[in-house]
Amino acid sequence: MSSKSNRYIVLVEGKKIPVEVNRGVIQKIGNTRHEMALKRVDTDEYIVEIDGKQHSGEIIRLKQNKCIVSVNGNTYSFEITSEAAHRRTKKIKEKAANASLKLTAPLPGKIVEVLATPGQKVKKGEALLVLEAMKMQNEIQSPVNGIIKSLNVHVGASVMKEHILMDIEVE
Repeated sequence: MSSKSNRYIVLVEGKKIPVEVNRGVIQKIGNTRHEMALKRVDTDEYIVEIDGKQHSGEIIRLKQNKCIVSVNGNTYSFEITSEAAHRRTKKIKEKAANASLKLTAPLPGKIVEVLATPGQKVKKGEALLVLEAMKMQNEIQSPVNGIIKSLNVHVGASVMKEHILMDIEVE
């Protein structure tokens, strides 16, 4: 009875390397087949035999699918995942990068000046509006580089703490 091979990818510094595993043993790295064996010496120490050559290795850190190992004194950091999981993670990261930031009032007060308009490109630290609170005027600045998607207040509006003042599309 033959065991089904599983395909994974190893991410090393953003580079994808396909790996084929059969019965828990790596059979193929990239497009090259290898004869591999793994022998545990101690809790985290192993002897890895690849194509007849032995290498001593140690697992330094293994958390979920992120690994840091030492082989023959060299340290390697990589991530093991499936191609489908990698695509999902990449899509989620892209979606988060395109998300908007909801700028909220840091304290209750009254809007006395609006310096930004929808569609305006803003830089981190740029003044967007002035909020008067306890007879003091507070300049509310952009926390990110982006584009104003919507403005949710107007001059004279009273706002409470955490009131959404505007949406900024993060760049």
